[in-house]
Amino acid sequence: MSRGIISLTTHAARAAHCAPVVESLVGQAKSAGLEVCLTVQSEAYRLLPHSVKSLPMQFIVEEKDIGSNMKYLYAMKRFPDLPIIAVDDDNIFWDGTPSGMMLWHSRLPHCIICRRWREIVWTASGKMVPFTFKSFPLRDCRSLPPGGVLHVTNGFPEHCAGVLYPPGCFKIDDSVIAEAEAKAPHDDDVFAHILALRNRVETFQIHDPAYLKVQRDKTDPFIKASGLWKNGNGGQRSTQTLLRFEDELRAARSERP
Repeated sequence: MSRGIISLTTHAARAAHCAPVVESLVGQAKSAGLEVCLTVQSEAYRLLPHSVKSLPMQFIVEEKDIGSNMKYLYAMKRFPDLPIIAVDDDNIFWDGTPSGMMLWHSRLPHCIICRRWREIVWTASGKMVPFTFKSFPLRDCRSLPPGGVLHVTNGFPEHCAGVLYPPGCFKIDDSVIAEAEAKAPHDDDVFAHILALRNRVETFQIHDPAYLKVQRDKTDPFIKASGLWKNGNGGQRSTQTLLRFEDELRAARSERP
């Protein structure tokens, strides 16, 4: 029986080239007692190589493409009793990443666990500052002690480095899926953070020595070039999405200790 799900999606521009990422995830999942679930729109599924379709993993094929939030919403709906590790389809994690996240899950079973997050910057008057949020860990980050965790209270985890969500942390129904499509179709990191705030699920960055020293996850140049962050447009898009939820984010920030 699976101990958890590694969940991702891909789109038509990437589907034919995602085999190295998916194959690596399936290999690491097996040794950790996990299972991979790939959620795709039907057109993207047809473009997947045979090598991917024949892998021992779960597939969720949807007629409608709701955007990048497909990587975790549908898996959470299908597997409500299992932890979900949401990942991007353009990173190949270094060996041990999923099993390491599951180890931390055993220590923090009701919390979101990440290796990387982005800070949201506010002015003294409580206004969000566009385009200024920065990513942690930085190469010289010393705020996270060896073997320790950092409570993330003003930022959102990034799926590019893997994010573990505890079982049943979000209640996923048609209204949540519709909101994700309407308000954050390309900003799964931001929308998942909004759901975490609404459901009062705390987030912790875990200590991962190799990742803190230098990002060892590998990226495929072709897949990366077809991503939404190319030419810097991803930062602008994420900022626009954050501003849609500014009032909600500000209210949650004021409730923090």
